[in-house]
Amino acid sequence: MSSFRSPLSRFSLKAKISIAVIPLALATMFFAFERFQSDRERASDAGQTEQMAEFSVAVSSLAHEVQRERAFSTLFVGSKGASFGNELKEQRELTDERLASYEQFREEFDPASYGPAYVEAARGIEDKFIPGLMDTRRKVDTLAIAPAEVATTFTSLIAITLQGVAPMAGRTTDAELARQATIYTNFLWAKELTGQERATLNAALSRGTFNAGEFQKWVTLTSGQDIRMLVVESLARDEEMKAINDQVSGPAVEAVEEMQATVVKNQSTALGVKAEDWMTQITAKIELQRLAEVSLGDKLIGNAAAVRSDAVSSLWRNGLLGAGAVVLGLAVAIYVAVEIGRTARIVKSRVEHLGEAVLPALQGAIQAIEQGDLTVDARVEMERIELSQKDELGAVAEAVNRMQDTVASTLTSYAGMRESLRDLVSGMKQKASAVLESSDQLREASDQMAGATGQIASAINEV
Repeated sequence: MSSFRSPLSRFSLKAKISIAVIPLALATMFFAFERFQSDRERASDAGQTEQMAEFSVAVSSLAHEVQRERAFSTLFVGSKGASFGNELKEQRELTDERLASYEQFREEFDPASYGPAYVEAARGIEDKFIPGLMDTRRKVDTLAIAPAEVATTFTSLIAITLQGVAPMAGRTTDAELARQATIYTNFLWAKELTGQERATLNAALSRGTFNAGEFQKWVTLTSGQDIRMLVVESLARDEEMKAINDQVSGPAVEAVEEMQATVVKNQSTALGVKAEDWMTQITAKIELQRLAEVSLGDKLIGNAAAVRSDAVSSLWRNGLLGAGAVVLGLAVAIYVAVEIGRTARIVKSRVEHLGEAVLPALQGAIQAIEQGDLTVDARVEMERIELSQKDELGAVAEAVNRMQDTVASTLTSYAGMRESLRDLVSGMKQKASAVLESSDQLREASDQMAGATGQIASAINEV
């Protein structure tokens, strides 16, 4: 019956250990690399999210100045150029500053890296918004446009800019940043609808009555604000909502609510609110909304930067830990393999010494005794294996030590036996020598006696 032979039996112990350890090391490297890739993607996404947040804030800041320019342009055209000329000029300078800031940011912002929505938003600003703004300004300066058309045109331009804000919430993979981006986007739109409400109701108040469909439009705008703020409230935490409400509150907000109630009550009559009072209070409210908008934008950018920083730190930390684990694992594996190999070599050398030197010496000495030769010495030096480990190799080493002890005891017994035999033979040789000497003396005495006898006989014969 043939015995089973393991496929690994032809490999050395070190090779077997390597075969066992290397797959584990490779698996560790694979999972470390996977984690590194995940952290790298998270860091990259966080970096992009930070850029998207900055883009959104740059666009919303531009939109805010355009909203202000919409109001002054409407008032300027409504007065047929008699009023608000200086205010409009100053506001255009502010708008141009924000536009220049956007264009400077745009030089380092590649929309193609952030998806089609950002490509479309950037293209809309460059191909539609900027040319449309310049064309509208020319018409306003020449009074070649009606007040209602001014408001409608600017509203369309602002909508183009705000297209650059909405994509962020759907683009980021960080749930918390997506929540904050959604709050920011809806608050911006609530503020934009407030600006549209300002222009719409101002036109009606200037006339003292609503045109056909104008009241419904105004109600739609106020309802749109409420819907956007409901979204904000549903996503914002209590402390976040409190911060928004604290910023967008005060006499101006209360005055706007009172004017809205008055207009609703008097919608079929003279409305009961002065246009200039409305413009003053609603503009003050929008400025408060701007403060809240800036706070939300700063928080969004700050949190995006924190996420990016944390992701980069995690990337380095996990990368170093993964690399350290792989290096440590390989080092431990190599150390274990070297130690096991060293121990195995020591055990092997002792066994080989027993088989090649000690036992043959003992066998040769015994064979010499069989042939009567007591001069052959079987003394062979043997070194014990000094190991403190308690594993299987340690047990084998202990077994070899016991074997060496047994052989050493046998050699000692053999040496004692050889010495005893030598003493015995020596004693026998001495006794044999004494007998031989006595025999010689007897032979000499006998010879002397024979001589004496012969002499006596001769003497007798002579007698």
